[in-house]
Amino acid sequence: MKNYGETNFITGMRAFAAMAIVLIHSGGGGLRSLGTTASEFVDFCPQGVSVFFVISGFSVAVSFYSSQSYFHYLNKRIWRIAPLYYFWIAATILLGFVAQSKSESFNAPPDFWNILAHLTFLSSFNYRYADSIIGVEWSIAVEVFWYFLLPLMLLASRFMGIPLLAGAYYLYSYLDQHTTSLPVDPDYAAYAMNYLPFKYVLSYALGISAFEVRKHIKHNGLMGDLAFVFCLLVILVYVPFRRHFPIDLQDKYVFSSLLAFTAIVFGSAESRLFRWFFENRAAQFLGMISYGLYLCHFPIIRMLGNSGIAVNETAHFLIVSGTSIIVAWATYILIEVPANRVVGPRFFSAFSQKDKLPA
Repeated sequence: MKNYGETNFITGMRAFAAMAIVLIHSGGGGLRSLGTTASEFVDFCPQGVSVFFVISGFSVAVSFYSSQSYFHYLNKRIWRIAPLYYFWIAATILLGFVAQSKSESFNAPPDFWNILAHLTFLSSFNYRYADSIIGVEWSIAVEVFWYFLLPLMLLASRFMGIPLLAGAYYLYSYLDQHTTSLPVDPDYAAYAMNYLPFKYVLSYALGISAFEVRKHIKHNGLMGDLAFVFCLLVILVYVPFRRHFPIDLQDKYVFSSLLAFTAIVFGSAESRLFRWFFENRAAQFLGMISYGLYLCHFPIIRMLGNSGIAVNETAHFLIVSGTSIIVAWATYILIEVPANRVVGPRFFSAFSQKDKLPA
């Protein structure tokens, strides 16, 4: 496991975000039967994607400033994302686990144009294609889009941090309220808007802002513990009483993005609570394989559904999560590690050598 020092807890945050998404997609694990409040907690789980986006904004800032050049930075990010993504695109098609409900709803089979849109990370710009193969891949296209633009936002954040956040929130609000302006069937306009990368500008702006703000804070254990307790209590109050919050915060996306920002800004290795919850070995392990866990769980759900085995919701969640963890661990070792630590660096070295002029 890679040691990120003071921000090791972010790996654990990835674990909780990934498992929340697995929980909602696998039916809620039986929690809905416990009552309305438990069901509302399950309905909050999709916001794990928002947490991933904020973390991605922070990670991109760290990656960019530790890179030798813009190309070096992009090379690292693409090799982090593409190999496993391409693997699951191919595996899902070849094994016959394509997201049939979505591809059939919009007449979007995995044909040449659909696959090309996925391979070029442009699928999120066409709502018919966005989730039509794996079932969750729209967010990967969103991430790659922002990989190209975030360095510009990083530079802007150093001179106009608050105006940048205000502008990001304005853009999000404008897009959220003007879905009918999209050149698509009005019945699907809101659906299409949810896949566009621009709608998630606030999460990425908060991520890079967290990177900038952390540099000006002297972290200590008490501050981290108080931040953890605050975030936990706010979630426990927010989920059942969301309609009593200010109108802007009733938006789950805005709320979860701000909460992830708060945790990243004030979290530290000196906080016992952050260490206990996010830096234990289980959380670190799940966070390490969270990308593979996110990509593989939906095809596995369809595979289990096709098997015809009938189990209750709790058993279904346990089987899906257990199988997904094993598969994600295997693909991490066989695909992610070689791509990130061997192939990616060699690819960069080969091209950087070509750019050098002979002495």
